[in-house]
Amino acid sequence: MTRLVIFDCDGVLIDSEPIACAIMSAVLTENGFPLTEDDIHAFIGQSGRDTQAMIEKRFGKPLPEDIRQRFHAAYRRHLDAKAMPPIAGVADLIDRLAVPACVASNSSHDYLQMVLDSARLIARFPERLFSSYDVERPKPHPDLFEHAARRMGAHPAQCVVIEDSVHGVTAGVAAGMRVVGFCGGGHCRPGHAERLTAVGAETVCAAMDEVARHLAINGYLTHGFLR
Repeated sequence: MTRLVIFDCDGVLIDSEPIACAIMSAVLTENGFPLTEDDIHAFIGQSGRDTQAMIEKRFGKPLPEDIRQRFHAAYRRHLDAKAMPPIAGVADLIDRLAVPACVASNSSHDYLQMVLDSARLIARFPERLFSSYDVERPKPHPDLFEHAARRMGAHPAQCVVIEDSVHGVTAGVAAGMRVVGFCGGGHCRPGHAERLTAVGAETVCAAMDEVARHLAINGYLTHGFLR
């Protein structure tokens, strides 16, 4: 079976978490659920379903049925004004891979399409976007990574996951995959690398050139990358 590199989206392909926290805080506050950006930061890595459940429990009332649509509309307005920034160096890394790659994210398909299109990364993953909404359980459970590997024809032991969240690293390890932690996103705070290592990341990188070197050493990048 083929080897495979599986990328998380937010905080790995795109530097989106600070943007998402600001937009989500504004949308929720406007709709009677006052949460600060720091409050939202605590939800990073969670699925939309789990985040909604925690917010509803905290406030003791249900979110509006169309809250996701309101969030996406606000996000689209932001992206119409300013394109989503990709993580520095990630496009070059993807283009140099010697093996197939896909995306496996707790976010929804419509969100993934929106943000990766804005970052001009969507064409690099044709029919290779996998969402937690495709499976029964989101990260930190292994279901999503197992699903992505099956769809891509890869054995878990031949997969490398690039993840920035504790939930994501936990899920990759539970799926029997090698996991590279990434702490180069704008949302990563002091101690983040140690948290990723504690849940099983085999190494933690602060920039994509470090990820590239690690993948090259292990045969996942084209020959001649190291220089």
